[in-house]
Amino acid sequence: MGWAKPVQINPGYYKNPKLGTVLVSLAGPIMNFIIAFISMFGIGVILKIDPTFLFAETGAGSITYKVLINLVGLNIGLGIFNLIPIPPLDGSKVLSAVLPEKYYFGYMKYEHYFMIVLLIAVYMGFLSAPINALNDLVFEGMFEVVRIIFRF
Repeated sequence: MGWAKPVQINPGYYKNPKLGTVLVSLAGPIMNFIIAFISMFGIGVILKIDPTFLFAETGAGSITYKVLINLVGLNIGLGIFNLIPIPPLDGSKVLSAVLPEKYYFGYMKYEHYFMIVLLIAVYMGFLSAPINALNDLVFEGMFEVVRIIFRF
């Protein structure tokens, strides 16, 4: 048990250090979205086979639905949250890789303050509404793709 720790990378190993940093930073959020889509796809498969299975009040269908729908929601939320461009989140590494150098150093100069602002924003719930709104949009988009795939 513990907490998330940033993965230490050496951009010098990449042919294009900025692109390498962006790709590594996006790997986590992209994986969150992939897990969310696979879970949504699982819901689609079950709905196609037996539409009543997931909506039983008790039993395996109810548990399966709750697990899958929570996987979708949590992974979309984590993916969106990690894309916020505030250190130490992945979005900050993406932003810092595309910022011109004159702005990069100013941005990194206040890194510790940004972390405090992020903690306060999370604690006070300031990020809940925007993240939930984006979560709903991504969720609806994924569900629409699954609905088109399974034609229901």
